[in-house]
Amino acid sequence: MKKRFEETGGYSNRPITGRPKTAHTDSNIEAVESKITANPRTNIRQMARELNVNPMTISRVVKHDLGMKSRAVTKIQGLAEKQRQK
Repeated sequence: MKKRFEETGGYSNRPITGRPKTAHTDSNIEAVESKITANPRTNIRQMARELNVNPMTISRVVKHDLGMKSRAVTKIQGLAEKQRQK
């Protein structure tokens, strides 16, 4: 504690070191959210290609930042008019 106080002049955390975040940014989070609201059927791989980021990054944004669950859309067979009347 004494060493931190001498370095920073208080008890706050030291500045963050290391490689800066490049893909998991606020602008990318907003872009993913706008793409999902525009077309909920857009898949994660397609969004990753369009935004030029890793698909795992898109998955994390969808799950952790937006609080959504990614699901595969399954198509169901529609009923013909004759079948509905039965």
